[in-house]
This record gives sequence, structure tokens and C-alpha cells, in this order.
Amino acid sequence: MSDLLNRRAAKSGPVECLGQTFPSDKARREHFLKRLAAKLKDLEFRKIEGFPVGKDEDILALSDPPYYTACPNPFLEEFVHHNGKHYDSDVPYNKEPFAADVSEGKNDPIYNVHSYHTKVPHKAIMRYIEHYTEPGDVVLDGFCGTGMTGVAAAQVGQGRTALLVDLSPIATFIARNLNGALDVVTFSEASKQLIADIKTSGGNTYATNHTGWKVRARKTVTHKQYKHGTSRGEVEFVLYSDVVSCSNCGAQHSFYSIAVDEMEDALRSELRCPSCGVVAKESEWETCFENKIDPLLNLPHKAAKTVPVLINYSVGTSRFEKIPDADDLAAIRESEANISKIGFPIIELIPGKETQRNVSRGITHLHHFFTPRELYSVSLLLNEIGKVADVAIKQALLFALTACLPYASRMRRFRADRKGGGPLSGTLYVGSLITPPNVFNSFLRNAETIASGLAYQRKIPRQNIISTQSASALAGVPEKSIDYIFVDPPFGSNFDYSELNFFWEGLLGVVTCQTSEAIVSTSQQKGLFDYRLLLTRSFKEFWRVLKPGRWMTVEFSNTQASVWNTIQTALQEAGFVVANVSALDKKQGSFKAVMTTTAVKQDLVISAYKPNGGLEDRFTKTGGTEESVWDFVRTHLKYLPTVKIKNGELEFVAERDPRIIFDRMVAWFVRHNVPVPMSTQEFQANLVQRSHLQCQPQCPLP
Repeated sequence: MSDLLNRRAAKSGPVECLGQTFPSDKARREHFLKRLAAKLKDLEFRKIEGFPVGKDEDILALSDPPYYTACPNPFLEEFVHHNGKHYDSDVPYNKEPFAADVSEGKNDPIYNVHSYHTKVPHKAIMRYIEHYTEPGDVVLDGFCGTGMTGVAAAQVGQGRTALLVDLSPIATFIARNLNGALDVVTFSEASKQLIADIKTSGGNTYATNHTGWKVRARKTVTHKQYKHGTSRGEVEFVLYSDVVSCSNCGAQHSFYSIAVDEMEDALRSELRCPSCGVVAKESEWETCFENKIDPLLNLPHKAAKTVPVLINYSVGTSRFEKIPDADDLAAIRESEANISKIGFPIIELIPGKETQRNVSRGITHLHHFFTPRELYSVSLLLNEIGKVADVAIKQALLFALTACLPYASRMRRFRADRKGGGPLSGTLYVGSLITPPNVFNSFLRNAETIASGLAYQRKIPRQNIISTQSASALAGVPEKSIDYIFVDPPFGSNFDYSELNFFWEGLLGVVTCQTSEAIVSTSQQKGLFDYRLLLTRSFKEFWRVLKPGRWMTVEFSNTQASVWNTIQTALQEAGFVVANVSALDKKQGSFKAVMTTTAVKQDLVISAYKPNGGLEDRFTKTGGTEESVWDFVRTHLKYLPTVKIKNGELEFVAERDPRIIFDRMVAWFVRHNVPVPMSTQEFQANLVQRSHLQCQPQCPLP
């Protein structure tokens, strides 16, 4: 490993960053890390809204300043001054809203690099950036998630840069890796060498006796030992089952044995007890529990009793299945005994609906999410990654580990049709049948996906900046400095982001500050009012930093009318004016969008603008007069789409409906605390007289 990384270090040369030249990238990082470390000692700096929960050493270990900090980024102002263009009201800018519906799929190498609860395909965002921005513009995403807006800005190119902000450390960590500069060849070699070193020093914990039957023939042959019983295979995944007891006779059986029809690859509708023959509903079978000494806590721990019932393994390119034998059970016990020797962070789960979802099963700490052999393997990977000296490769290896963690855990569900499944999106659910995989193989597959997905970075200079903080207080971002904003804000109670992210963040040592999280959450005691307040404060910050006359796109997905109204109210209270609403089809819906019959199948895209300074100045002078009404209407009409085409046909432009225009005008007056000087009837009557105000060029007035 050291020889590999030394060759990489030898290839590095001078680098330029924020107008300064450094002899190497290592020198660049050390210079800005020193400045960041000094900033962390400033108590006022730590009071910035959304400052994450974590020790200084963990924040510094994750950060790669000035490009990425796992806390509020103190270099934002330098970045904007270096990359942005000073606002000049005399420079013309005139864009209609992007009114076309957009459809982009999720099956893209970059999109699939790392899982997250919600993502917008970067190719969809590129459409908006190309429409609203010009070469050299600065784009802001205040709810950046995994940083797809930055990926989009980089691929559009021509000097466009992105400022990415999110409250969640795991979100910005993912964004950092998707928007970083990675030598994918060295990374790919390093990931393979890492696993080879682990196997050399610790042996192959996933070795198994080759005594099974071929998967493709399992429906038609009797389960029997394979002829070459002395040869060895490698475990791909183990199917674990809860042990349950019959409500009639009390006999204990694996849930798998009574619930799964192996020959049909399906779950049985009737669960018959093999001991007494009584048929009972699934809910009538009781989960069995066992008390064991927790190897890390060194305390008695009560948890749901689970047993390995089936092993899927490979020999060469062929897959086989077998009942676990004595050697398999011994390997699992040995892994459990070795966990305390290697160590794993002891992290108690925070309060919350999702984090406490599995407490009844005995999952109270982060390490309880893993079966013994998988916990041991993750511990080995963490230990070896921690020894890597090259920071860029070290961070990328950690990125590959976080990418595979949900799939390496107890959250990987059993699928009757293919045994190996995946976690249930948007939840930390652990089921009665799980299929934790070979962690080392899973890690290598994720590393390969990352290397393939991020190969594009080799052709694009690093230029985006990422900050971990609340969008409600964009400290360091100057007024009127941003050219365009694309945001995908949290959607009410759709996801408990901070709780879901704790699964990753607890391991990183830097955790979301829940106080600033814009969410509807019973566990955080936040209702719709709290959500609107935090969202409005964020939109006001967006309004402050956006140049007058420029646009913000809000991608939105929620089935509740109350949340939809909250988004619109927050926009109006912040000072934005909505000009258009279109659809964004991500082709593959979320779990809720697919399973809920009343769900909105396509996301909505709101186009809103910040009125130019001229309108504001004139309104200040004239106040709430009738002339102010028509001044607003004249200005507003310039921002509305003149033509909308759907499926090759002209479509009614709803935003040009006089009733909608009246509503926008009223919101404008209310925001300025000025009485509206006319009723809707007077407005529509006067609008007809003012024929030069053409509201709906393609359809008659209603």
C-alpha cells in the first residue's frame, strides 16, 4: 500500500487554489487546515446555525479545506469573490422561466455511486443551469444533499462554479467525494490492495466448505452434499432468520422454515407449526429473545434471537447454496470473539422514530445493526483505512465503506425470489429475515462503482465549494453575489433525515445539528409551523444572496396539500415571486411515491424570481397606490412563460391567468406590509381596459 501511495505523491506538483499557488496539494490542504483549526477555537464561529455535533479532531479529519469543511465553511466569502462576478444593475439579464417538463432517469454511474434518501439526477439539473446561467456564474444549492447540483455545474462547465450547503455531515461528505478530485486509478488499486492486506493478515473469514447445491438447479434436485466436499468456496451472503415460538405449543422454529416455500421461492400465506400442526397468523408467532454478553459493551444484552439458516457462496464463477455446517458456525463465533480485539466505536443511538425503531429487537447502539462476522469485517476495514497516510485516498476508501454500510447491515432484507435484497428506502427497518453479505466483496464492488462513476472528474478541474451548516444563516456569502439557485428542500415529514443519517454520521464522528433541521417531526416536537419558519428563514437567506432579477428553482415532492401550501407561503414571505410550476419525472419513484395510491408520481419544479431593484425602488417611492399594482403586473409578466408545449401541443399558461396574477400581486403587497388598493373584481375590470397588459397570449381570458 505504501509503495502505491508514494508513487502517487511523486506525481503531484504545484496547485492553484483561491488565487494562491502551493507547491503541492498536500501543502494546500495543510495551509487551509491550519486556518480552519484556528477558526474552530473561535466561540462565535461555533455559534453559526447548523454547526454539527462533533469534536474538532473529527471535523478536521473529514474536512478538505477550502473545498469542503465538515462544519460551516469559513472560506465561502473568498470563494465567491474569487469566482463570482460583481452585481451590476446595468448588465442586462432576461430569462423566461424554464417551462418545459423534464424527464431524466436515475440509472447513471454518478447517481449510483452512493445511496441517499433523495436525489435529483444531475442531468436534469444541467437543463436548468444551462437555461438560467451564463459562463462564469456562481450557482447555490442550500439543501445540496449529495451535491448533484455541483456535479451538474461542473459538467455544464465554462467557468460555472457551485456553492453547496447542507446541514447533514454525511450529505456533505458524499458531496465532497462526488465533487472532489480523485485519482480513480490509484484509488481502485488501493481498494484492492487494502482487501488483499486484510485477508493476508487476518485470514479469509468468509471461507466455507464446498458442500452445497447449485442455485439454478435447486428447485429440481434434492439438497445433498456436493461431490467435491474437500474444496473451499467463499461466502457471498448468509440468510439469517429470527427464531419464533408457536402460540399453541411453544415450540421454537426459525421463521424461515415456517414462512418460506423454497420450491416456489415465495412466502407462505399460512404458517403451520411443524411440531403441533396448528396454523396461525404471522402476528401470532412470538419472537424469541436471548441474553448474551455484548463483546463491545461487555455487559449482558437482550436481543432478538437469530440463526443462520442458509449460505449463498461462490466457487469460481458459479453460485451455490448450503445449510450452515459446524465450520460456518465456528467462523461466525470466532468473528464475534475477535470484535473486542479490533474495536468498533461504541455509539448509542439518538432519540427518534427511526433510530429507536428497532429497540424492541435489542438494537440500541450502532454496532447492533451488524451481525458478528459483518461487524468484525467492518471493524477491520475501519482499522486499515485509518492507517492510510494519503488523505485523498483515505477519504475515498472511507467513502466506499459508507456506501456499502446499509447493505452490509441487518437492514439488508430477504427477498423470496432472489434471497439477497436491500435496505428499505427511507427507514432503518430491520426485518425477521436478513441477508448480510460478504463485506469485503461488497466494499470492492462499491469501490469499482465509485471509480467508474467518478472517472469524469479527471477531465474537470476542481472548482466547487461545500459547507456543512444551516441554509437559514449563510454566514460568509455576500449579498447579491449568487447568479442562480437550485434547491431540493426537505419535504415536511417525508424523511427523518437526521435520524436516518445517524447510521452513517455516528461512525464519522460528526452528527447533524437537529435544532436547525427543517422538518415535521414528532420526535423533535416540530410541527408544520416550525417547518415553515425554518424554511422561510432559509428562503430569506436565498433572497438576500441572490442577485436581483435572477431565478431560483425549487424541486419539490410531497403528497400533502398543507406542505405544498407551506412551500408557497415561505417563498412569498421571503420575497420571491412564483412564475411557473412544471414537472420533473425521475422515472423511478421513491418508496412512498410507488406504494401510496394518492401520491404525486412526478416531482414539481417551482420557478421563482427575485424582483429587480427597479421595482423595489419604485414601490418604495409610490407605496400602495394603484400605479404600484400595475407596475408590479408589468414587471411580473416579463418573467412569465409566453408559450408552454406539452406532447407537441400548446398548453394553457396557468401563471398568466388574471386570478393567479392578482394573487401574486396581493402577496407582494402583504410582504411589504401595505394594504392592497383594489379588489379582485376591480383588478380584472381594469386589466381588460389596459389592453397593453397581455396576460394570456395563447388562450382567452377566463
